[in-house]
Amino acid sequence: MAGSSRILPDFPLANLLELDDGRTVEWEVIGEGEPLVWIEGGPGFWAHLARPDVTLLADRFTCHLVNAPGCGRTSPPREPETYDLDSHVRFFEEVRQALGLGQATVMGHSWGGLVAVAWAVAFPDAVRRLIVVDGYIGEASVDPDAATRSSDLAVAHGHAVMTLIAEELRCRAAARLGLHDVAIRSLASSMDLISQGDLDADEEIQETVLSAAVELFAATGDVALASKLELPGAGSLIGGRGSFPMSRLLMTAGSRPTVFS
Repeated sequence: MAGSSRILPDFPLANLLELDDGRTVEWEVIGEGEPLVWIEGGPGFWAHLARPDVTLLADRFTCHLVNAPGCGRTSPPREPETYDLDSHVRFFEEVRQALGLGQATVMGHSWGGLVAVAWAVAFPDAVRRLIVVDGYIGEASVDPDAATRSSDLAVAHGHAVMTLIAEELRCRAAARLGLHDVAIRSLASSMDLISQGDLDADEEIQETVLSAAVELFAATGDVALASKLELPGAGSLIGGRGSFPMSRLLMTAGSRPTVFS
């Protein structure tokens, strides 16, 4: 839609392939050697996540990362009900043939492991060897109550991350507009989210919030402004010193934050 903004960032793969029926497939290769097809988990995770993994195999295999239907720039299924195991198997076999790979090593991670096994069963002549990493073997392998708890935790985590991103963006915008009280409240909300959940283990989130704090206090040039904040989780952002007021963060424009006693 014109003028709309994407919530998720793009992680494009290098190549696009058009299948006989006009569907688009996004893919790339890493390494050189025997053909290998990586199947990412999810379902719905994008294949770029496997770049660090297949790089470890790049001296022996030409590793093909392929975005599954509906991921990245790969065309989604025409019917929602075809987001199923059989359709994924047929999709990857079509891609293998279109790329002219011949027999390939098939490597699947998590739910992708289930697709890989089903592919090897359905098209044994296409699969030279099968590798399953931390595989999921179907619904019967997971306790329903445990699955529900895991799903609830994942949804709660995702909501916390999106709220944190919104507060961090609000903090930056308010700092640039000189609305320092608004920025402080947003930064405090961000730190509360980190200290209340499991986000304190996510270094990227920590760095994002800390950089927002740097921007806020660098914009004001007023260290005393920081004394309005008492953030229990701040210690984990600065190297694990424990709880302390943000007034112990000395920041000046263009500089890195410095912790002082």
